[in-house]
Amino acid sequence: MFHPLKNYLPDALRRTGAERSVTAVMIVESAGPILLQIVPQLRPADFEVISYSQGCLTVAVSSPAVGQELRMRAEAILEALRETFHQDQIRRLKLVPLIEQGGEF
Repeated sequence: MFHPLKNYLPDALRRTGAERSVTAVMIVESAGPILLQIVPQLRPADFEVISYSQGCLTVAVSSPAVGQELRMRAEAILEALRETFHQDQIRRLKLVPLIEQGGEF
């Protein structure tokens, strides 16, 4: 019996256990543009999306002012990510200082 080709990739991802990793990469890659949409005064150099793991999106920020701005809009950011990826498990936004080329912030 033949199965549609579109069913093989999701089934393979579930079988191998790679589904979580693929979802995390998609969230990390898409979070930057979502942040720029929600906070239009930000520049791409102001932050870097680092990782997503177990419901926590980690974002490195270049200054305390950027961190405060993201912290104030954290719920809107998380809601946009939940709507985009249809996942309720995106629960937390973690902000860390951005360290660039040996210099500390």
